[in-house]
Amino acid sequence: ADASELVPMAAPAPGANLRPGGPGGGGMGAGMVMMTGGLAMTPELAAKIEALPPTIDRPAVDEKAESLPSPEFRFWRFLGPYRLALLLGLALVSLDAVATLAGPALVRVGLDDGVSESSLKVVWIAACAFVSITLVDWVIMWAQARVLGRSSERLLHALRVKVFAHLQRLGLDYYEREMAGRVMTRMTTDIDSLQQLLQTGLVSALVNLVSFVGVGVALVIMNPKLALVTSIAIPPLALATNWFRRRSSAAYEVARERIAAVNANLQEGLSGVRVSQAFAQEGRSVREFESVSRDYLDARLGAQRLVAVYFPFVEFLSEI
Repeated sequence: ADASELVPMAAPAPGANLRPGGPGGGGMGAGMVMMTGGLAMTPELAAKIEALPPTIDRPAVDEKAESLPSPEFRFWRFLGPYRLALLLGLALVSLDAVATLAGPALVRVGLDDGVSESSLKVVWIAACAFVSITLVDWVIMWAQARVLGRSSERLLHALRVKVFAHLQRLGLDYYEREMAGRVMTRMTTDIDSLQQLLQTGLVSALVNLVSFVGVGVALVIMNPKLALVTSIAIPPLALATNWFRRRSSAAYEVARERIAAVNANLQEGLSGVRVSQAFAQEGRSVREFESVSRDYLDARLGAQRLVAVYFPFVEFLSEI
């Protein structure tokens, strides 16, 4: 390509996918996009992104230490230097969930003790408390985005350094057995999955857990009979969740292996395209790629069938 056609990689191009898990979707900024329902890229937004100053921050990761051999690697031990920041971020997430639960309680006070009793004073107190908690929660969410976003990106940077250094130490026999595309998948797809866990999945799980426990405790205190009736949904939900967890875990492992095969076949096919053309084997290469792609599609469809059964069943229990 002509040099004038090259696009710098420092910032996402206008129209780039900024959703979590998509290209350019790293960082808690992606999580905030998800929480706001997704933002469509507009010329105005693209101009503001282009006008942002260059990133000059440093990850504050001891890359030399992370590149040393780890014969007995354990993920919990690897989290050591980042554990305090991650715990702080999770504490902020818990405070955010508690602040969210406080809203309905204040509305109840305003209606039962204020509106019903014609007490304007109670209404004003409840309204002011609601606004105050909302402002405090905004600060909590801001701090949560900064702490968790930075901590998870530091951790992922360290993990990439560790994996790459380990790949450099492996012998030639390993690279004789493994295709380059499969190795690339370990460095990209697998770490991206961990990125989604740290930046969105873990936060969502903790918020849901705190909300579930908080609502349950409040319901028991306010109306024990109603709490007993609603708890009828818990046993079938627990059984369905256990079933989904076991099946989806197996389906994910299959999909993980098959996407590695797809990437490996793609990489080998592109690097050997001259040989394929020289011996007129383009059709064979296409058929091989279609085969591994079909296997991956089948694995993904199997996982989607599990999703199509489990989540509607959860909604069904909720409606009942």
